[in-house]
Amino acid sequence: MRMTVLGCSGSVTGPDSPASGYLLTAPGTPPLVIDFGPGVLGALQRYADPGEVTILLSHLHADHCLDMPGLLVWRRYHPNPPVGRALVYGPTDTACRIGVSSAECAGAPTVLVRTGAAGVRRGGADGAGDDRAP
Repeated sequence: MRMTVLGCSGSVTGPDSPASGYLLTAPGTPPLVIDFGPGVLGALQRYADPGEVTILLSHLHADHCLDMPGLLVWRRYHPNPPVGRALVYGPTDTACRIGVSSAECAGAPTVLVRTGAAGVRRGGADGAGDDRAP
């Protein structure tokens, strides 16, 4: 197994120092990126195809996850887009928080997250949501 530090600059990034991001690679397994802070998407492209990585977010502070919206744009508009969905693991509200940070309109609930058989949770920018039948 090999660990490559993609970035570790903390909360303030620099021209050559992305925020938190660590690439784990091992023969016969897909690459894993732990955290995806600002600047990590650019650094990742030196070592792996962003369309083939699995992502694990330790927590949702900006310096650990805010290159995720850029990855979503990269996946959608790349000339040879990856097939299938990206595997992303993170805290319970990851889909809502990343969805809101990617919204075209501020505070727009853009991500549907299944919370169980009872309904679908629609999240907004304030973290609130409502439960409705799917």
